Amino acid sequence: YTFELSENAVGWRYDSSLCNIPSNQVVERKEEVIEKYNDGEFGRLIIKSYPTGSASITTLRSHIEKLLLKAFVPHMIIIDYADIMRSTRKYDSMRHELKLIYEEIRNLAMEM
Repeated sequence: YTFELSENAVGWRYDSSLCNIPSNQVVERKEEVIEKYNDGEFGRLIIKSYPTGSASITTLRSHIEKLLLKAFVPHMIIIDYADIMRSTRKYDSMRHELKLIYEEIRNLAMEM
C-alpha cells in the first residue's frame, strides 16, 4: 500500500529492484521485466494507492478482505509511509495518532 506515489511509480521501483534493472531503463527493458515475472520467481504483486491521509487501517482491512474473496492470499503486506495514514481516532497530539496507527498495523499483522 502506498499513500504518496502512484501505483505505476511504485511498480517501476519494484520492477527495478526485483529485476536488478536501473529504474531509468525499466520501460525500455519491459520485455525482460515481464520475462522475469513470468518465470514465477517473484509471485504476484498487487499495489494499491490511496491519497495521503485518506486511508485508515479499516480501509486496508477492507481491501484485504476483498482480495481474500477473490482467493488471493497475500504472503506479505508492505505499507509505504504508514505515518501519513488516517488515524481511526482523533487525538490532540499527533504522537498519539501515530502510536494508534502503528498499533493497528501490528494487530492486522497478527490477524494475518
